[in-house]
Amino acid sequence: MLELYTSEPNTFFLKPLIALHEKQAAFELRWFDAAALEQFSLAFSGDVESHLQLEREGPLLLHDGELISSSYFMLEYIAETMPGLSLLPDAPFDLYRARASAQFLGAHLGALVPVLGCAKYLAPSLCANRPAVEAKIAAIEPIERRLGWSALLNGSYTPQVLATARDRLKFPVSRVEATLSREPWIAGPEYSIADIDAFAMLRVLGDLAPEVVNGEATPRILDYVSRISARPAVRAALATSRSGRPEQPVAGPDVRCDRVGACAGRARLPRRDTHRRICGARFARRDGGQNSRRRRGSVRAGGTFDGRPRRDGNVSPCTAAHRGTRLAGHRRAAARGR
Repeated sequence: MLELYTSEPNTFFLKPLIALHEKQAAFELRWFDAAALEQFSLAFSGDVESHLQLEREGPLLLHDGELISSSYFMLEYIAETMPGLSLLPDAPFDLYRARASAQFLGAHLGALVPVLGCAKYLAPSLCANRPAVEAKIAAIEPIERRLGWSALLNGSYTPQVLATARDRLKFPVSRVEATLSREPWIAGPEYSIADIDAFAMLRVLGDLAPEVVNGEATPRILDYVSRISARPAVRAALATSRSGRPEQPVAGPDVRCDRVGACAGRARLPRRDTHRRICGARFARRDGGQNSRRRRGSVRAGGTFDGRPRRDGNVSPCTAAHRGTRLAGHRRAAARGR
């Protein structure tokens, strides 16, 4: 049995829908409202694959009990396992190009498009029902996802952040435009999963960043998007929309803010939480707190939780950072004493 857990057909959610319709595969559509945070209540949401996938709350494919996450992996899986139209490039080098394109566009458009789409379409609807939304966000794990959603409510997506995001679109968009100037498709002479992957992100950029994607600056991208939009499978995928507005991308917010510039989804963690996340130290008070101070001290000094010394060649990056900070402080104090 083939089941697709998905939401409104845009960005990440659109990709497997197109591939399944291209293959004319029989599947069960399990729809959830990502804008209402329903993805966190899925029955298998505790599964490692669904919990740690790079696309955060993207679609999930369940085939005979086996779970596949991350939209490009789904495209390859569908292309290889389902009968029907061939969606994989024939030449080995073109297959490499398809994967390289997915990696490149995922790193760039995959981080930028959710920021722009959420700020324009999702943030207003969330703020309209703020108390209920805040209660749902408070229960989201891990903390990175929680902070990404909180950023939509706390004003982190400032005009400066959004301007930086639009400016950073220029590099990947220019790469795609240059590719399409040499050939009609992304990875070889035929339409393939590379084009499904690219199309899902490119189709919304004329709306989210018209100063970057327009008839004058990117005529080939607009023609490319138009050609793919006319395919029956694409029209069928878009027809699954329940809002009637599949052109409005509302995929979950991305917290990889280093790629955006001013860090839209970042919130400052308490110092102990930051230390805990960096070096994996967990200050569990297993003994009622009697030895917690000794444990913390031993870790900061380069030891282990049970007080045994740690070899110098085995010092964690976090411990090394603590040592360097203390040493620098001692040197500054000594210099002032002179």
